[in-house]
Amino acid sequence: MQAATYSGDVCAVKASNLTIRGVNGRPKINANGKAALSKGTWVIQGNNVTVDNVEMYGAKVADKNGAALRLEGTNFTLRNSFLHDNENGILSGANTASTVTIEYTEFGRNGYGDGYSHNLYIGKVAKLYFRYNFSHDANVGHNLKSRALYNMIA
Repeated sequence: MQAATYSGDVCAVKASNLTIRGVNGRPKINANGKAALSKGTWVIQGNNVTVDNVEMYGAKVADKNGAALRLEGTNFTLRNSFLHDNENGILSGANTASTVTIEYTEFGRNGYGDGYSHNLYIGKVAKLYFRYNFSHDANVGHNLKSRALYNMIA
């Protein structure tokens, strides 16, 4: 994905074994009032998906839990990214067959402000690897909330 500003560019990612990587700089994805499947900016439904080097902001939905990245598939990796000013940075569902890996990423100022939305909320997955990240200034919610069966935070 070329470095540029993408406004209202929301989608459901159904493909598996996919890498989405920003090149020649970091692409800026502004939801700008739009939401895929009424859930967020990118709804990841495929398995074994990696997102690398993107900036995402502006995710909002009627339920007040719009996510920059909504995880519904199995096994997801996020690296080298910046998720900010969304109702949720990442929101994942329950999938005890899934591993979520997040590395070298910054989360800031996510949350609707009601205490029920967060910089990131990882549901009941098998494993969460959260390393080398900077999560700060969540709007009332948690900087990291996880229900993973195994958490490795470094």
